[in-house]
Amino acid sequence: MELKDKNNPSGDIEIIFTGLMPGEKLYEELLIGSNVSTTLHKQIYRAQEDYLEKEDLEKFMDLLRKADKKNNVIELKKILEIVIQGFTPEEEILDVLHLHQDIN
Repeated sequence: MELKDKNNPSGDIEIIFTGLMPGEKLYEELLIGSNVSTTLHKQIYRAQEDYLEKEDLEKFMDLLRKADKKNNVIELKKILEIVIQGFTPEEEILDVLHLHQDIN
């Protein structure tokens, strides 16, 4: 396939620049946390994001698997609150199996 333009009118693909559409962003922000610092370039920032060491991640994954096997939604939420900074569940537990366990 070849680009179709004034130098190659028989090309396959023509690209027409139309500008931004309403609501379209010119740039993307990829920062999650608030720990941001500047760099030598005025439009480039550096973020120091939180992360887990491999051993800690494996420990939490094991806890998640165990809670999942028991269908323990409350424990799953507690683990996520510990591991994920800023995680706050907004809704009550809607898991049908969990609610059924509470009834019996």
